[in-house]
Amino acid sequence: MRPVTVFVFAILFAASAIAPLQVQNAYAQEATKESAQKALPANIQEAIDVAVATENTFVIQATIKQAATQYPEHAATILAQMPKAEGQKQDDTPAPAEVVEKVVEAETPKGAPAPEEESDWSGTMEARYEKRSGNTKSQEFRGKVDMEHEKGDWRNRFGLEGRYASADGDTIKKDYGATYGLDYKLDEHYFVFGEVDYEVDEFSGYDFRLSESVGAGYRTEWPAKKMMLDVRASMGMRHFREDVAGADTEHEILILKPEATYKWQVRDNVDFMQRVSAAIGQDITTAETETSLTYKISDKLGLKVAIENEYTSSVPAGTKKLDTYTSTGLVYKLFD
Repeated sequence: MRPVTVFVFAILFAASAIAPLQVQNAYAQEATKESAQKALPANIQEAIDVAVATENTFVIQATIKQAATQYPEHAATILAQMPKAEGQKQDDTPAPAEVVEKVVEAETPKGAPAPEEESDWSGTMEARYEKRSGNTKSQEFRGKVDMEHEKGDWRNRFGLEGRYASADGDTIKKDYGATYGLDYKLDEHYFVFGEVDYEVDEFSGYDFRLSESVGAGYRTEWPAKKMMLDVRASMGMRHFREDVAGADTEHEILILKPEATYKWQVRDNVDFMQRVSAAIGQDITTAETETSLTYKISDKLGLKVAIENEYTSSVPAGTKKLDTYTSTGLVYKLFD
């Protein structure tokens, strides 16, 4: 046999031996891939399938990359499914919220605890106490609760406040009040609201004050600067009973109520707050201001220093128009 013929037969023999090995390797690789695919946890595959079904490239790629990062032991198998995105409609528009929720739900392992959600409630409770001894023995206690509940376009506001003071055994200050307000958000910043205020002050010359008002407001926040501004204006009625020479006289007047609140987180543990409000009527005007600084002792507890002014333009004889309070107390955060 010629050498050339022998050489050709050798090549053909080698090819016939190698071809089955290549086919066998291909089958082995496919089997390995299928085995790995089967070994992929159901929740991961479900998340990828949900993403692919959206036909949204942004969602598909984000889901696969997130799954590969979260489950590195399956990264190769997960990333191998990326070609599925190449044949889909090239739509880079962010997915609707409901689609994202489905993907996130699918990515959550079965039986895993649900992620904690922020409470719809926010609020604080304050307690201030001051005692003096010496030539004059006096004590003063003040309690205050402010809460908000926000859900969708609605925001409910609640407030309770009380103050008691005595000197040499005689009561010199005793007042308490409650506030309720309901806001309806028109958009991110603007809203309309209704509000009811009730106050009893035994040493102001007025037995009680009741105000009902409706109006509009604007609220904005600057997250980078950790600031918030809330501005309101409303119109309504005020009812009050005046004690003059032992005789009670009830009045009802139309009022205009402007109000502004500014909050600034100066540092991680220091908060500043400034509030100004007024009730302007034809015969009587009242105004209040509060400036405070709160130092956070912990996530829940803080130390608050405040200066408050209360002004009434028309008061009975023997009663001062302006009251000023300087106080130090504790503030407790009611909700996380």
